[in-house]
Amino acid sequence: MTEYLPVIINAALTLIVGVLARKLQRSIDRADREKKEQEAAFRTTWNSLQKGMQVLLRDQLLANYQSARLRGKITYDEADTFEAMYRAYHDLGENGVMDGIYESFRQFPVGTEDEVYPQEPKK
Repeated sequence: MTEYLPVIINAALTLIVGVLARKLQRSIDRADREKKEQEAAFRTTWNSLQKGMQVLLRDQLLANYQSARLRGKITYDEADTFEAMYRAYHDLGENGVMDGIYESFRQFPVGTEDEVYPQEPKK
């Protein structure tokens, strides 16, 4: 019987190691799946945030353009702000929608606050 003891112990240890290795592999596989799911959810959220930001920037750019068009001129600050917003909008994904508006906006004369928004004389 004692001559079989090392064989039995070896078989038992092999079985235990095999079961533990399988459990470890399942745990690793589950962690990989969860990581991939989290990455996909993050990408979806990130893409939605980018699209939302682009929509908000486009809306503000159009509002700024319409305001400038009514006045016929813009301030230096308005020109700088429009430029920065357009660059951010463009960097989120060039789609050409605002290129014409941007070029038109750049054609407005630029002046000081007092030139663009003259104060009415006080009575």
